[in-house]
Amino acid sequence: MKSNEEPLKALSAVMQWLSSPRGGDNFYGRVMNGCGRSISHQIPTAAVTLTREGKYLFLWHPEWFTSIKMPERILVVIHEAGHIVLRHLERFMRLKLATKDHETFMRFIGLLNVAADMASNDVTLRGFADTSTFAEHKKMFIFPENEPYKFEPGKSLEEYLQLLIQKAKKEGYDPATGKGTMPQWLKDIEQFINPKHIPWWVDLKDLTDAEMETLYQKAKRESKKIVKKAVEQTTKQHGSLPGSVQSLIEDMLAEPQIPWEVMLRNLLKGSISSKLAESTAWPNVGLMTEEARKNGLEPYPGYQKDFGFHVTVCVDTSGSVSDENFKKFMSEIQGIMKTEKAVSIQMIMFDYGIQHEFLLESDQDVQNECRHRYGYGGTSFIAPLQRVLRLEDTPFESPDAIRITKAVPNPDLVVMFTDGYAPIHESQGGPIPKYLPPCPLMWVITADGQIDPAMGSWVVKMED
Repeated sequence: MKSNEEPLKALSAVMQWLSSPRGGDNFYGRVMNGCGRSISHQIPTAAVTLTREGKYLFLWHPEWFTSIKMPERILVVIHEAGHIVLRHLERFMRLKLATKDHETFMRFIGLLNVAADMASNDVTLRGFADTSTFAEHKKMFIFPENEPYKFEPGKSLEEYLQLLIQKAKKEGYDPATGKGTMPQWLKDIEQFINPKHIPWWVDLKDLTDAEMETLYQKAKRESKKIVKKAVEQTTKQHGSLPGSVQSLIEDMLAEPQIPWEVMLRNLLKGSISSKLAESTAWPNVGLMTEEARKNGLEPYPGYQKDFGFHVTVCVDTSGSVSDENFKKFMSEIQGIMKTEKAVSIQMIMFDYGIQHEFLLESDQDVQNECRHRYGYGGTSFIAPLQRVLRLEDTPFESPDAIRITKAVPNPDLVVMFTDGYAPIHESQGGPIPKYLPPCPLMWVITADGQIDPAMGSWVVKMED
């Protein structure tokens, strides 16, 4: 314990500086005060990490930290605070979920860390590093314009990642497959950025997609809480937020609860532009042969490009779902409509059976269209999923309320809004896997709801 006294004093001095008028508006110091701290000999320098509970933790190597000068220590802490403000760890998880394969994702981990460092330094350190106090210490940090990268400033983590991938490919190496000769600059990154530098990825590799999604939601709530408190403390002391992050912070605190744009982008990728919908618009040339005609086969259905994205939204209106949560459901559905103009929605309200059904177009106001709530009975997920599958025996509880009279396209995505309090697996009287749709099924669970493993990998829990 005695050997840690000087390192602890060194970090304490940095935090005191960042929390005093000398630290400018103190915003970054207050961000770091909002997360835990722990000495770690596993990492070579410093890092922010996540616990399994979604809590942020600042890790720092004591000998390394005391070996660098005070201005460099200050810049290091500000840099790590930037990762929290810019939600880089959460965005790593979104990319991990999109990649699916852990081994493939780990081939990108070095590039991801460099991209995140570039983005954080560009936003948080540029103003500090250009002052006389810190200018000579700027060289220990990666900026996008540095050699060998020479990228333009002002881009996001994802944009820098794409530029790094393109640079590697141009130099004969494909990070996605590991094929080719790794350029020296990437070897240098790989040598420094290893799993020990980010130990939480070693733990996360064994998480299912559903567990990763739950952790993502916890981390997202935590970073928002940390930043919100830092903003409140800063403004209370009549300070102002750093200009470089002010708009980012405003967006972060005002953003929708569920990142539909990220989730839908993954689902839309390769779907809208390439999926083929059955149609009579173009004949199937394979059925235009003489032999086909003799056997009475018509050259239909043919195929045409379908650039629409069709979502079936199933809303649990049973008695266990509060009116407040129903209103939150409607708000999130509006978010779906705003995400992609080509989206059309089949809305199904259900409790034990289907209570109401109608179509929503992109220019319609969801709150206005859903003024009346149908339901308040018991809950069963069988009826809405039977409807998704277009089964004739689907139980409609209120036939007079059914408004859809025209043919509805088969969905590319099904979203189930619910508190989860009903059987999910077929063995317990639920619909899965018997009525599992032939497209992704996303479960959106209320903050006080329950998650069942049978729901699969696409599970999101709403915030309070």
